Amino acid sequence: MKYFILSLILVILIQFDIVAKYEAYYPNGKKVPFKWETIRSLEKSLKLDLNNVKSYYANDGGAIFKKFTNIPLVYWFNDSKGIGQISKIQNLYNIEYANYIYSSSYYLDLNQMIENGLLTKSFIEDTFGNPTDTINYSETEKELTFHKYNLTLKFLDGNAVSASVYNFNAVERNKLSIVGLRRILDGENTNLEISFINSSNKDIKYIYIDIIVKNAVKDIIANKTLTVEGPIEANRPSDIMTFENIAYSKRARFLEISRMRVVYMDRTTRNLSKRDVENITFHNWEQELSE
Repeated sequence: MKYFILSLILVILIQFDIVAKYEAYYPNGKKVPFKWETIRSLEKSLKLDLNNVKSYYANDGGAIFKKFTNIPLVYWFNDSKGIGQISKIQNLYNIEYANYIYSSSYYLDLNQMIENGLLTKSFIEDTFGNPTDTINYSETEKELTFHKYNLTLKFLDGNAVSASVYNFNAVERNKLSIVGLRRILDGENTNLEISFINSSNKDIKYIYIDIIVKNAVKDIIANKTLTVEGPIEANRPSDIMTFENIAYSKRARFLEISRMRVVYMDRTTRNLSKRDVENITFHNWEQELSE
């Protein structure tokens, strides 16, 4: 029991950044020249603004990244052999980052900075670089869009007043967006409302939607393929489609789209994975955070 408690304390110390780390390197592979004992002391020695960075922890070390980006400022490791793990640490974070920049967490972090008056135009330009698009409503009111970062921001007098998170690249890649998605689990009936925008230059003939229905413990209780019948014209929105009685069960708690297949009028097809479907779906982040 004594050794178990000591081990537990050690894990807690590591998690809370009290145990010393040994090596740190800049992205160019050059070793950090000064001594440091904790991640916080490393950040302080590098003179980093803690509001503008994110520390990432992995099994063999970690890194400090520029806030809202996957741009590394420094890597750190538990031993001198860690420098060989730079690409591993970066790849691990890239996976996490790809999920983060189209999530309610990203939306929440942006809006917390807006509320605190920290999301300024100068900060955004320093972080993200030049915008993909700029709209000047007046001398004091602007809208900047950054496709790479799934972000549109409105500014008033140099301060952000609103943020919209939308996966521009996924929509451009898949030539389709889901602009309305409503899951209705009412008693024993499981229904779905869905609508699309076809952003390709071809009319859509059919969309086949594979549905999975799960119970409260997320076991699958039903599978079904729904058929959206077109035509959905090129560069046009669809009507709202309603599918009723997808599953007839009081145990139904979750309805997921596992994949979609788009068939165009010229008989070409496009397959979308579950992740693709998630990325092309327009989210009401405020509503999702309140649920």
